[in-house]
Amino acid sequence: VVIEGIWQISDDGIDIDTDDKFGKMKVTNTDGQIEMELDTAITLRRDSKQHIMESLYFRVSDYTTATDGRFYLMQEITTPGTYEVRGTIAVHGTTFNWTATGTQINGEPASVQGSFAGFWYDLGEDKHSEILKVDGTGLAPGSRSLEDDKVKYIAIPQNVTSEQNFNGFEHYAIIGFLAEEYVPVFTDGPLVDDKSQLDGIAVDKLSKLLMDTDDKWTLRVGQSLELEEGYSLVPKQIDVDGKKVWLELNKDGEYLDDKIIDVGSADTTWLYDQTVLGEDDIITLAINIEQVFQGTVDSLVVIEGIWQISDDGIDIDTDDKFGKMKVTNTDGQIEMELDSTLTLRRDSKQHLMSDIYFRVADDTNEVRFYPFVERTVGEPVDPV
Repeated sequence: VVIEGIWQISDDGIDIDTDDKFGKMKVTNTDGQIEMELDTAITLRRDSKQHIMESLYFRVSDYTTATDGRFYLMQEITTPGTYEVRGTIAVHGTTFNWTATGTQINGEPASVQGSFAGFWYDLGEDKHSEILKVDGTGLAPGSRSLEDDKVKYIAIPQNVTSEQNFNGFEHYAIIGFLAEEYVPVFTDGPLVDDKSQLDGIAVDKLSKLLMDTDDKWTLRVGQSLELEEGYSLVPKQIDVDGKKVWLELNKDGEYLDDKIIDVGSADTTWLYDQTVLGEDDIITLAINIEQVFQGTVDSLVVIEGIWQISDDGIDIDTDDKFGKMKVTNTDGQIEMELDSTLTLRRDSKQHLMSDIYFRVADDTNEVRFYPFVERTVGEPVDPV
């Protein structure tokens, strides 16, 4: 027997009536469509996540002035699995440009048709850096192939400020690349005390941003503060009267370096540098010591603020390939274009680069598609 096609719905469901409540929303109409409106106040507090209904929330920026009070709608997913984070839908016959917010980046591109939530975006500083361009003017239901320069990608570095001021060192650049967050690695950087040092920086060497926080930790002698990628910080000795602390930095349990910080001085920051991607004296870790004091039993040190990047990364050269895209420029920004034919077949998922794909509609009358990235929640589960 050959079975071709199955349609099934659940034998259970939900019954919706007017005045039913879902989170902070109340049903006002079920005649032909479901309508709801806010039933209780939502306060968009600084640096918060505000529940609306079910898994929908507003994410609010850490604003200090009314003009910085930004927020966006988000869905929180906790069920393990692989999910699509997609962009605005495009159709054939047009040129379509996507950025993270659907707005220009430093005046580029000339016009923006859609947003792509998979791209890097800094809500606090309203910064984004990635542009995906598709020239679909030659596409049609009977002609679904994109060639050569019909797909282009640009990543432009953006200057940001660290959460903590590390004795003047508080400026660095972030670049969204392949829908991930990176920090350009360059001589005398990447964390600098004069933001003009970020002008025209090289973007051919990138490291992952691991930490940028002004959180506080209180430690006693011998207590280890676990950082990212196996790094750890341990107070070896605390001199409360002299206002000094002796700190040791380890990686994977092995000694790397140590330093005595005079908390009573003007400089209470440890800037740890090392060689990264062949570049010497690269600051990979910044630690701010807030104070030392005598507790009930032990002498204690308070660390407030840590900035950390990976001690490894990616080196990008012209003609390097990422999926179906090839690097054409790394001078001030990263530019790539399509290097092999990409056919937008009906009802398909077409790989572009890294975790970025196009999802194509099953439609014979229109070439309709959108970009997306795949994100995994929890540990991947092997099929049974």
